[in-house]
Parts: sequence; C-alpha cells; structure tokens
Amino acid sequence: KEDTFKISACGNLCKELKNAGRYDESVSYGIMGLKLAEKLNHERGRALCGNNLGLVYFRMGNYDSSIYYHSISLKARFAMKDTASTGMAYNNIGISYSAQGNFPLAINYFLLSMQMKEKTGDKKGMIAGYGNLGVIYDQMNQPDTALKYFEKAHVLATELNDKVSIAQCLLNIGGIHEKKGDYEKALTNYRKVLVMYPTSSKTKEAATAHANLGQVYTETKMYEFASLELDTAIELYRNLGDNDGLPRALNINGNMLVEQNLLRAALPFFNEAYTLAVQTGNQIERSRSAKGLSQVYSGTGDYQ
Repeated sequence: KEDTFKISACGNLCKELKNAGRYDESVSYGIMGLKLAEKLNHERGRALCGNNLGLVYFRMGNYDSSIYYHSISLKARFAMKDTASTGMAYNNIGISYSAQGNFPLAINYFLLSMQMKEKTGDKKGMIAGYGNLGVIYDQMNQPDTALKYFEKAHVLATELNDKVSIAQCLLNIGGIHEKKGDYEKALTNYRKVLVMYPTSSKTKEAATAHANLGQVYTETKMYEFASLELDTAIELYRNLGDNDGLPRALNINGNMLVEQNLLRAALPFFNEAYTLAVQTGNQIERSRSAKGLSQVYSGTGDYQ
C-alpha cells in the first residue's frame, strides 16, 4: 500500500511540476513512478504516470516521447477495461501526431477516441473530438470537411447548453468562413460570441472574438474598425495575463500597420509579440512576429 501511494505521489508531482514549467524534475518523478508501477504490475499507476509523462513531453515539444508514454498509458487503460479514459488516451496520442504533422494517424486516433466517447455517452468529450477533427482538416486545407466537424460540435454544445464550448465552436466556424473569404459569415459568428461574452465580461472568449474581428477588418482593409477591435483585444489579454493570446493580437496589429505602410509604428507590436512568444514557446506567433520584424527592417533599412 505504501508503494502504491508512492506511485500516485510521483504521478501527481510529475503533473504539478509540468504545470510549474519545471520539466526536468517533472520527467524525473514521472519515470520514478512508472518504474515502480512496472515493478508492482500496477496498471492504474502505469496509466497515471504514462499519461503525465506524455503531457510533459508534449509541452517540451518532444512528440515522439509523448506518443511513447501515452501509448503506455493507453495499454494500461485497456487492461483496466476503462473505456472512458481509453478514449482520452487515444485523443492525447492523436494530438501528438497532429503536432508532428502526421495528420492521417492523428485522424485515426481521434476517430478511435470518438468511438470510446460514443460508447460511454460522453457528449462533452465528443464536442472536443469533433473540434480536434475540425482543426486537423483545417490544417490539411480541407475547409468544407473542417466546417462539417465544427458544426457537429456546435450542435452538441448547444444541446448541452455548454456556453464555453458554444463560443469556441462559433470562433472555429467563423475562422473557416474567414479563410474561405466569406467575411460576412465570419463576422456574424464572431459577433455571436460577443453577445454571449460581451467586452465587459473581460473573458478570453471576448478577447479572441475582438482579435478575430480585427483580423477580418484588416483583411478587408477597414483599418479604423480593425484598430478599435485590436486595441480592445490587446487590453483584455493584458488584463487577463493571457500571454498565449496576446502575441497573436499584437502580430495582427503589427500586420495592420504594415499594410498601411506605418512600419515604425508596427515595430513595438512585433517586438513584444516576439518576446512573449519566445517566453511561452509559441512557435507559430514567434514565426509570425519574426516575419513582421523582417518586413519592418527591410522597409525602413533599420537592420538589427
């Protein structure tokens, strides 16, 4: 009993240290717990430690190791005949394959996850599953298929009256319409989010909706509207301390200014976005801000 307590303690420390950004220590405790679980043939311990190691390696960007440890967790959950958590393990593996750009395998694991969720009637899990499939097909440049899955997620979220999920679905649906150039439909969906989460709610949903509106107005060259929306988004993200969403809004603002040839005005937005993206490991926004800085330096001749 004392040994099984140690397994749980190691697994939980692995998770807590991951959340604190202390990845090396997190891995150390996770492996310690997993080794003890292997020694005792303790499936629940294998499931716990394998899952948490998979999550920390994902956070570190080591997707091969993430898949390896999530697969250990999956095998243990099968042995325990725990259908609900087996679906979660399939989903985690799918997310890691997606991050690697291995979309066919990611889709396969997401569909396996959905089968488990359907068996257990986990509608909230199905919303997330449809959302993951939508994101994958969006990344594969198949917007119509992506839209189909986002709309399925929206139907379920509405059935459950899951306000947060409804808002995320509307943002996703709006994003697909935006990519297809159907800006009015995109604006309609983003505005629906602001009906649910007005600016005064000071939520991440409101901040994201304002940032998305700013992006659409930038794409349609309605710069005054874009500026107002982006100012609001940036203020909300700052007040929330959301350093994941803030770099995106800063980059959109920088790009809006570059489009108007206001290069020096764009510089501080790209600089701040780059600094934050480096700090948080946000590779997408880091790349976008680096590209923006390059445009500014090239246009002004101020190479650094």
